[in-house]
Amino acid sequence: MRIQSTLNLLVINDDQLYAERLVHLLSDYYDSVNLGFLDDKEELLKVLRQSWDVLVFVSAYDMSFTDVVGIIQEQSIDLPMIYLMKGEAISTACNDEGLPAVMSGTMVKALKADQEMAIVMAICLQHDSLRSRRELKKLRHVLSEAEQRANVLIKNSKSAVAYIDEGIHIFANDPYLQLFGFRSMNDVIGVPVIDLISGGDSVKDFKQFLRQFDKGSRDEVEFNFESVRTDGSTFEAKLQLASATLDGEPVTQIIIQQNASNSAEVAKRLAEAERKDNLTGVNNRHGFEEQMAIVHQQATQGVLTAALLYVQLDNIGKIRSSLGLQGVDTTVKQVAYALDELVSDGHVSRFSDTAFMILVKNKTTSELEELAENIGSRISEMLIEVDKRTTSTTVSIAIVKIEKIPQSPL
Repeated sequence: MRIQSTLNLLVINDDQLYAERLVHLLSDYYDSVNLGFLDDKEELLKVLRQSWDVLVFVSAYDMSFTDVVGIIQEQSIDLPMIYLMKGEAISTACNDEGLPAVMSGTMVKALKADQEMAIVMAICLQHDSLRSRRELKKLRHVLSEAEQRANVLIKNSKSAVAYIDEGIHIFANDPYLQLFGFRSMNDVIGVPVIDLISGGDSVKDFKQFLRQFDKGSRDEVEFNFESVRTDGSTFEAKLQLASATLDGEPVTQIIIQQNASNSAEVAKRLAEAERKDNLTGVNNRHGFEEQMAIVHQQATQGVLTAALLYVQLDNIGKIRSSLGLQGVDTTVKQVAYALDELVSDGHVSRFSDTAFMILVKNKTTSELEELAENIGSRISEMLIEVDKRTTSTTVSIAIVKIEKIPQSPL
């Protein structure tokens, strides 16, 4: 029964027939076994530039197993190693029961070279352990990028959001600070969330509510209460809880919504927020579509002339691979700021993750071409800083004119 499709096996030995025997035995468990075979240090240093799944050491003329372990650790390579020994020498690498002295997810030291069943099992298990570590590393990277994206969105959110750990504030965004009257993040860090709740009964109920959430209960995730600001004034509010991570550690996210009495004002603020892109502050796609509908109608009726510039960032894939989502978000923000500054008399909108739309009015073809050239030149010259590193980007621009629809002849 095959447990994996491919195994990249590196064998250090002076007996190639033995290595080929291992490949034959492993072929019952793998669709393909790629064998690397060597018996000297110089060759080992060369082949370690490739990716291997398991290393089996038997013997080499110019290095010991300890030397190999040192080389692998020095190069920080996650490569499971199995030490095979022959004859009476095996006793030096086994415990009193005759079992390997070292047996972990990264090393087995040692097995008898003629114990084929034990060797095959060790290779398969070490490979499986390596795959688990690789998958875990990928998942941690995905989680880290998701956390970065979530934190960026929270920082730019119009909602009042904070993170708490065991009921204590460890982070809050600007709307949260403004809602309660805190002057800075330092003022809220370390403050118990119950200090923002007015009334002894409400505090008691919230403690029970938070305790149940921490135990894993998700039956109730909303809590209505009277909240108190730093100046002593109070307001009716609704609190929502959610699980989150901050710097890779589990925390509790809280979102507080004020029960405002002026529903018209709240609706207006919500409508404005729906048209804005949280990351860049320019209009989002919804905001663009509203502006486009107005300008298109005016242009086709001959009230004015208009044009649409589609601006696409070119090298986002390269930025993502080198700087991650934080690099992409920072690049998009800086480009948005530059466009908003360059086109002060137009409407700049974030149309998709890495593309912008610009609506301009009453410009000639030559003026549009000049504007596009200025945009391309300005962005290509930008040096964008991301955590003490710099990156740059370029853009591709398409221009479409919006003009009056000619009258059909009668």
